[in-house]
Amino acid sequence: YGRLHWTLRGSYDDRTRGDGRRSREVIAEADAEYRVVRWLGVLASAGWEKIEDPDLSANIDDFIWSAGLRFNPTRNTDVSL
Repeated sequence: YGRLHWTLRGSYDDRTRGDGRRSREVIAEADAEYRVVRWLGVLASAGWEKIEDPDLSANIDDFIWSAGLRFNPTRNTDVSL
């Protein structure tokens, strides 16, 4: 699978502010890129996001995803959409 590149990512952020309010964010995500040709790739990611923050009107606990293209014609040019 030389054309398929993948990554697993996870992060956890727990903050207590000076006024005692606490916020937490948890993200788990899988990313993939398939190189159609040397300079063009198809991007996709899927995961889960949970955010608890007193400044939000509602906590977030939901599935996340994205898709796009990566244009990389030279070593100095890398554009993702």
